[in-house]
Amino acid sequence: YISVTGVQTCALPIFIKIFLTLPLSLVYFLSGFIPKNNEIWVFGSYHNKFQDNTKYFFKYITNNRENIKAFWLTSDNKTYHMLKEQGYNVLKKYSLQGFRVSARAKVIVIASYRKNVNPFAIRNAFVVNLYHGTFLKTIDFDTPPGFNNNSYQRRRILYKLSPLFPFYKLSYDMVTASSELHKKIFPQAFRIDPAKVFLTGVPVNDIFINRSVSPHENKVILYLPTFRANKQFDYFSYNFDAERWQRMLEEKQYYLVIKLHPNRGYEDNHYLSKFARYSRIKFSTVDEDVYDLLLKTDLLISDYSSVANDFSVTKKPILFFAPDYEQYISEERPICFNYQEVTGDNRFDDWEELRRFIKSS
Repeated sequence: YISVTGVQTCALPIFIKIFLTLPLSLVYFLSGFIPKNNEIWVFGSYHNKFQDNTKYFFKYITNNRENIKAFWLTSDNKTYHMLKEQGYNVLKKYSLQGFRVSARAKVIVIASYRKNVNPFAIRNAFVVNLYHGTFLKTIDFDTPPGFNNNSYQRRRILYKLSPLFPFYKLSYDMVTASSELHKKIFPQAFRIDPAKVFLTGVPVNDIFINRSVSPHENKVILYLPTFRANKQFDYFSYNFDAERWQRMLEEKQYYLVIKLHPNRGYEDNHYLSKFARYSRIKFSTVDEDVYDLLLKTDLLISDYSSVANDFSVTKKPILFFAPDYEQYISEERPICFNYQEVTGDNRFDDWEELRRFIKSS
C-alpha cells in the first residue's frame, strides 16, 4: 500500500497495469507521426457499449455528414455485431484495424475518458469529451480523496504518471457543457483551460425534441438510481412493500420499470428473482438504452443521477428518492448544487410515503 495525499491506496493493481502498458508508450509516441485525416472521426463510450452522448452524435454524423468517415470502437462482441448488422462502421478497439484507423483519425469523440476508444494510438488527434450526463455530483478532481472507494484517487495516480504514460492523461482539446454552471465546473474538475469548454448542449437531449412515442394505455414509472460504491446498499430497503406497489400499479394502470446503474447491473438477477411474481414491476436490462426508456417514461424516480437534469427537458414529473442522502454525500460523492433547491418538495426518504404520494396524484 502507498499513501497519496494521506489516503491509503492499494498500489499493486495500478503498477501492474502500468508495467503491462509500458510497451504501448512507444506505440503512442509513434502514432503521433502518422498523418491525420480530417475526415476520419473515431467514437466510443464507457463499458464498451453503444450509448450516451457519443452514440447520438455518432448517428448524427453518420447520417448527415457524408464527407466524414465515422467509426465506432468497442471491445464488446455483442455491441460489435449489433452495429455491424445495422451497417455502421465499427471496429474492435485493439485490433490492428482499430490501431490503424485510430492513428489516422484527426477527431476522437469520447463520453468520459480516453479509454472509451483506443488511447494508445491517438497522439496529436483532436480529443472531444462530450461527457456523460448533466451531472449533479462532483466529478474527477473536484471529488475529495477518500470518496467513492478512492476510485478518483487511483485515477489521480495515473494522472501524475501521464508525462511518462500520456495515454492516461485527462486533458482534452474540447469539452462540451449543457449549462453555464457546468461550463464553470469543467475547467477545475478536468484541470483544463476554460477556453476549451464550450456551451453546446448535449446530444442525448435531442431525442426528447426530435423523437416521439405513440400514446400508450399503461403509463411508465421509471426508477433510475445512480451508482453506489457501497455494495451493501439495498435499493429496496426503506419500507418497500412489493404487494402494495403491485396493487397501486394495477389500479392506476402503471408499470414500475427499474433500471440499475450499469456498474451495479450484476445485481439484476437478484432483484429479478425477488420481484418475479409481480407483473407490474419490471426490470430493464443493462444493455437497454436509458434514453430510449426515458422517451417512454411518464414519471421519473431518481436520486442523485444526472438523468434527472436530462429528463427535465420533457417537462414531465420527477420525484427524488434519497433516503441515504447524508451517507451518500459523506462517503460516495459530494453534490455540486444545493440538493434541497434541486428537489424542492419532491424528495422522499421512504418507499411507502412515495407510493402513497403517487397513488393520490
